[in-house]
Amino acid sequence: MRFFTKINFIFTLLLLLLMGSLLIAFSPELSTHQKHSHSCPAPTKLISEDFEGKAVCQILGVMSQDLILTNDKFWTLSGEVHIGVDRVKKVFLEIQEGTTIFGKTEKDFLVVNRGSKIIAEGTKEQPIIFTSRNDAAGLVAKAGEWGGIVIAGEAGINASGGENSFEFSTTPIYYGGNDDEDSSGVLRYVLVKYAGHIVYTAKELNGISFGGVGRGTEVDYVEVYKGKDDGIELWGGTVNLKHIVLIDNGDDNLDIDEGYRGNIQYLYSSQNVEDAFYARALEGDNNADSPFAFPRSAPIISNFTFIGGGYASEGVVLKKGGGATLLNGIIKGFEQTCLGLEDESTLVNKAIKIDAVTLLGCEKKHFGKRLDQEKVDAIFAQSSASYVSPKSYGSFFEETNYQGAYEEGNDWRAGWSKLY
Repeated sequence: MRFFTKINFIFTLLLLLLMGSLLIAFSPELSTHQKHSHSCPAPTKLISEDFEGKAVCQILGVMSQDLILTNDKFWTLSGEVHIGVDRVKKVFLEIQEGTTIFGKTEKDFLVVNRGSKIIAEGTKEQPIIFTSRNDAAGLVAKAGEWGGIVIAGEAGINASGGENSFEFSTTPIYYGGNDDEDSSGVLRYVLVKYAGHIVYTAKELNGISFGGVGRGTEVDYVEVYKGKDDGIELWGGTVNLKHIVLIDNGDDNLDIDEGYRGNIQYLYSSQNVEDAFYARALEGDNNADSPFAFPRSAPIISNFTFIGGGYASEGVVLKKGGGATLLNGIIKGFEQTCLGLEDESTLVNKAIKIDAVTLLGCEKKHFGKRLDQEKVDAIFAQSSASYVSPKSYGSFFEETNYQGAYEEGNDWRAGWSKLY
């Protein structure tokens, strides 16, 4: 009798354990796979349960509540996606390390409006990737397959009235203000690939467009690769950039306008674009409509390497009153000129300084379009020093004792850039 009682007890125990396992496996509350892979947070929506092994959540329209993008899913932009409402609704967009966000067409792009923030903190091992659908699917991708990233801030610009709207949107996206310390969030270990769109002639989406973004924003370890137009464009503002890689973007790798006054250290630019003329490493304007407008474009850039190739015929061109301080740099391989000036308003800009910059393999080291060449040569005269102290130009800069974007044997691009 006791024998059969024990048998019944064991049978009952096994049955309960089996039922518990089935409950865990099929419960929507307890199943990790079902909870994380097959659901999307409001107001996004699920559009695929299996794209390269992950669910896909679609982001559409205006985000009026905080949103976290997790790395267990793909996230796709549909059309013009706004984070927050300009100066009215402040929203945080947080992106986990290792997350991929993609667009399917050139009209898909992300806008972070004034007052809102993007917190995109990747790591060297798990960078955050913004790219096209083709690239996310492991297919061959090309420049201009999706729009790009747009960030609007409250820092000062020199456009009339102290604010402006981006050139590429039919819906006004305003930027600029009077807070140079403003923060639009963080971009760290972020890769932007195959972005850009020619909306109208001279009105283009870039890989990353910064408008009036303040120095409270952190931008570090960011790469823009094979964009349709500029890699990064800065319309005014004071945002500082560090550890930046710009590769083969269809127009300028870095474009500056409307009174940008930030600092940049460790900047690598490689231009070998075969289908675009006048693709420059750096193009610096002050203001196309008002070259003497204040605040004047006057970035300080230290430890940079600009490499030309293809139709990338000019390394650095300053025009429309633009200025810059260039320190500890290497400019080489541009078939026309390493350093150029255009128009008289640029020639008289006192915010131009070149120190410890090496020019190699250019047809002309210095060039002035319709300008007195002797005056241009005098402005671009280089010091005999092999390097200068960047720390003497402000606390943002780290001390270095070499020219170029990186030190031999200590390459900060390794492990996360498309170059490796």
